[in-house]
Amino acid sequence: MSSKKNERQRQYWRLTTDRGLPATRATDSLSETAVPTRLIRRRSPDGHTATVIGVRDPSIVEAWGSSVHDRAAVYPCDGLIDGPDRVVFRAVDIAAPAALAFRWLCQLRAAPYSYDWVDNFGRRSPRRLIPGLDRLEVGQRFMSIFRLVSFEEGRSITLDSTTVLFGRVATTYLVVPVATDRSRLVVKLAFTAPRGLLGSVMRRLLPSGDLVMMRKQLLTLQALAERDAGELSG
Repeated sequence: MSSKKNERQRQYWRLTTDRGLPATRATDSLSETAVPTRLIRRRSPDGHTATVIGVRDPSIVEAWGSSVHDRAAVYPCDGLIDGPDRVVFRAVDIAAPAALAFRWLCQLRAAPYSYDWVDNFGRRSPRRLIPGLDRLEVGQRFMSIFRLVSFEEGRSITLDSTTVLFGRVATTYLVVPVATDRSRLVVKLAFTAPRGLLGSVMRRLLPSGDLVMMRKQLLTLQALAERDAGELSG
């Protein structure tokens, strides 16, 4: 009985070693559904480092507004960074049709729609839609430091950026229709920090800083889309 137990334990550790799991997601052995969770590293009986599925829910910094379904979904940005340092999610519900929410998403070509005194040189992000910004082409600039990698008309935009300060960042903004007059905006962001001391600092600070700025951004886009939806229906 002891040998069978040891063999089952060895098989478990082999299945959960780093070599046996994808870089950015894991599958709970008790479920067929793959759900990204906080991974916990432990030492296996034979001395190899193993990755064990964590049971702790993600923090607000990691997953503000997002659901389990949001975090389990596949996104166009998933393959842009091999083994990112961190992955975070943000989401907000919008009382406006998906087409209108996506149209406001295209406004990120013009401005960041966050705290303008921080990331837009004090200039106010436009409060009305600018004609032509929804004509998307790969390579276009978004929010100054990002470029458009890919897009699905009316549904998603995927951006990436490489800077000295933030390192490599890849993100997808996804608009999900909920009803004819409601939608959901979900964002997945992955990054690899620069090397050295700066990278060590950014790995700790960037997720929290992103939460502050992107929360403001999503709530601003939400308010503007809902305002326009109200004006159109009224």
